[in-house]
Amino acid sequence: MRQDGWKSAIFAELQRLNGQQHERKKKDTIIALVDVTLAGVSEETVWGRGETCARSTWHEKWKKDPLIADVLERSRRAANDWRDNLAANTLAEAAELLAIESLDSVRTAAQLRDKSEDDRVRLQAAFGILDRADKMTASKASTELSVSGDLAEKISKVYGDVEDDGDGG
Repeated sequence: MRQDGWKSAIFAELQRLNGQQHERKKKDTIIALVDVTLAGVSEETVWGRGETCARSTWHEKWKKDPLIADVLERSRRAANDWRDNLAANTLAEAAELLAIESLDSVRTAAQLRDKSEDDRVRLQAAFGILDRADKMTASKASTELSVSGDLAEKISKVYGDVEDDGDGG
């Protein structure tokens, strides 16, 4: 989908301005205002453009016109809905692609697990498969473990220094 595809989503709203005096300028001003809203840019960037009305024209006249105000509000809603839909579709497509690609990844990991002569590679492949298989096989949640001073000292003798996070554990 195109990044500016929202413009087609507001087409019907803009058509409500057909036949008005300064129709093109009004439509272009609304398009520019919706565009800066979606981009998170200040409305002030709109007023220096040749295709839009002057700032004073907008604030003193056009924005007070009930039809123009309604077209702008509905256009903003339609453009935001379009963007939300785009985001949802993008996430759905990414999830689908991950699902499709995951089978080959699991096969590759399983081949490494089964055929590698290096125990570390086989173990990493096995853990990689388990880690991604299910919440029951390997929780993704982070956990904190607090150990007594005696146990920490014993672990330190075997594995080296244990970092103390300062909470006495």
